[in-house]
Amino acid sequence: MSLAFASETTERDPLFDREVVAAQPSLLRSALGYVRGRDAAEDLVQTVILKALRNHHSFMPGTNLRAWLQTILINTVRSDHRKAKREVEDPRAVKGGRRKSRAPKRSRNGGEPGGPKRAAGKS
Repeated sequence: MSLAFASETTERDPLFDREVVAAQPSLLRSALGYVRGRDAAEDLVQTVILKALRNHHSFMPGTNLRAWLQTILINTVRSDHRKAKREVEDPRAVKGGRRKSRAPKRSRNGGEPGGPKRAAGKS
């Protein structure tokens, strides 16, 4: 027998769906403050709404839905920012296009990946 919260096993309340969609203009205004451009803000809001609908079971009825959605928005922005910091420009990228790749890992010893860092003048 699997233990699950009752709200995880039930269908979403249509009222919940309507309230999430009704919060879209407010989310868009907030998103415009976090990302550049309206298209990026609209994409962010779409992602937030999808996450909210997928994770409806974690919302506690009777609490502030808009605050919950804002928290999802902010956490998504932070997560996207962390992902972007791990990516670097690919020098082989096609002119005009931008390919990104992960940053190379640094060695723990602070030097080149092959060995320890040596002081200048020593062999």
